[in-house]
Amino acid sequence: MTRKTLPFLIALLALFMTSLDAHAQQSAEDIYLQKVIDYAETMLADGRDDERYGPETSPMFSVFLRRETNALPAFPAFNTTSGETFSDLDFPGAWSYRAFTNIPMMSKKNPDNWNHGQDKAHKQTVTGADPLENGGMYLAFQSLSVVTGDSKYVDAVRESLNWFSDKQSAKGLYPFGEHSGWDFRYDSPAYLTTINADIPYTWHSPDDAPLYHAWLHEPNGAYEKFAPFYAYLMTNHPDRFKAYARGLWEEHFWDKENGFYNRHGDIYIDELDGWGMHEDDLYGSFPRMTRIFAEVWTDAYLAYPDDAEFQADMVFYLNKLIDGRILDVTNNDGSIPFDRRSGSKNPYIPRQYLSMNHGVEDAANRLAAFEPALAAKMASFADQQWGWFFPWVVPANGYQGTDWASEYALGDIYSVQYAHDELHQPENGLEHTRLDDMYWYFADALEDGSVTMYDNNARSWATAIDYMVNAYHKSGDSKYLNKAQAFADWTLDNYFDETSALPKAVSFGVEGVSTLTTTDGQVWQPPYDAQMGSADLMNALINLYAAMTEIDLENGQLTSTTPDVPLAIGLDSAEIAQPPPVLLLGTALLLTAPLIVWRKIG
Repeated sequence: MTRKTLPFLIALLALFMTSLDAHAQQSAEDIYLQKVIDYAETMLADGRDDERYGPETSPMFSVFLRRETNALPAFPAFNTTSGETFSDLDFPGAWSYRAFTNIPMMSKKNPDNWNHGQDKAHKQTVTGADPLENGGMYLAFQSLSVVTGDSKYVDAVRESLNWFSDKQSAKGLYPFGEHSGWDFRYDSPAYLTTINADIPYTWHSPDDAPLYHAWLHEPNGAYEKFAPFYAYLMTNHPDRFKAYARGLWEEHFWDKENGFYNRHGDIYIDELDGWGMHEDDLYGSFPRMTRIFAEVWTDAYLAYPDDAEFQADMVFYLNKLIDGRILDVTNNDGSIPFDRRSGSKNPYIPRQYLSMNHGVEDAANRLAAFEPALAAKMASFADQQWGWFFPWVVPANGYQGTDWASEYALGDIYSVQYAHDELHQPENGLEHTRLDDMYWYFADALEDGSVTMYDNNARSWATAIDYMVNAYHKSGDSKYLNKAQAFADWTLDNYFDETSALPKAVSFGVEGVSTLTTTDGQVWQPPYDAQMGSADLMNALINLYAAMTEIDLENGQLTSTTPDVPLAIGLDSAEIAQPPPVLLLGTALLLTAPLIVWRKIG
């Protein structure tokens, strides 16, 4: 070897190593994309109602599937006796509504399957679809159509949402959300025996009410979670969306003079379902609901500038909403009660207040040019609420609350991400310094490991991946993208296996055990469950793929509209005419997961 050839060989080796690095990077990107493709193809083949479950069929996608079969589980049997694995009664003599006996619950205080953050059994849709819970799947499918150029994925979403768009009660509300869903086997609102007598009626609550409260409407979680279906209705079925917007006022506000609301709304007229106002209608004033009302009515106002009567209704509702919140400022620290049943009236679960403040301020910003008096009132209320909020959650204690609920705190950092996206836009004249500080606190803490990941469920990881991707887009610093990839790689090893192309809802049951158990002794692989973030994880993976390959998903939307159809009365109206319109989802993401110091990973 001559002295002249050595530099050449070194240069050639360097080029070879660069090529290997590039290949490895491309391979990682391809793996993420392939996981999403495999998931989508499996959902298209096995995740829909089609003709699998009953004499009638629908193009809706299931929220919950057994990964051993890629099919619905057996019809749920509720635990109706105390003393079972997961009875956990709320008060002496209460009915046991927190667990199924034949489906594993991954919920609070469940000793068999650990605590994965799943909610109570009577809030789970395990026999069919819920358009609010499936939002992560819709967004993943839309992005997949943008990335691949194949419209079949978003076409399936359009067909699904078109089919469901007329399943609207005369009150304007839908059987979806925290207490409702659509049952594939019985082609009716999930578990609502008073409408469909064929559903097994083997479980009861006090006064023989159906155990599953399917007559209640309650949007569950962040507004971003509902945006795909709401945006779809707003664009393609305006009369239905207008009826929904009005239904929120009519059915959720029990004191219309003072503007006091309840988180529950009665979907059906009493003559149809036999049930009237829920017992906590006078108490359940969760702050996060303020954002939902403020955003829906503001969206509706701005969407229909040619309908002066409808806009006037939205302005009236928004004024009443803020008037009620001003009346609610009764705590000594200047906050509103979380729930009037609490007695102490102390604020807790800070993410709920963050959500409220975010929604009211965002609505004020968007309405300022059109309704200045209303916008000024909303902005003033938001400013007053931020004024007590930030001294309550401060960096010195990791932005935790100051009471028993600090474990919840701002662990749901998706709330921080979306508030920051909308409220801190210096380039557009919007400054929110305290929120900016909070956003980067969590971004840097996640990236450097000072805030550690809690392997709670798939949504936890979806949230973390998207938060890092979001920080990368805002900063251009690749360290955030690298951390997102590290999180994603961990999920590839722990949330996917040869059982199914569908991602798990949880990575394990009891610590170190890879299966779950039921009260009646069945052993399951962890299921696919959109409510626990299985679909959100797939959306996060394609968002990461797009960031790594510099694909602009926001500007890759597919657009068109179609005329509306008449508003349905009850549940027996005709299906929507085809061909379906194109889905308009915007860039809303559906991430609702805690990130809590618990079990350090990465």
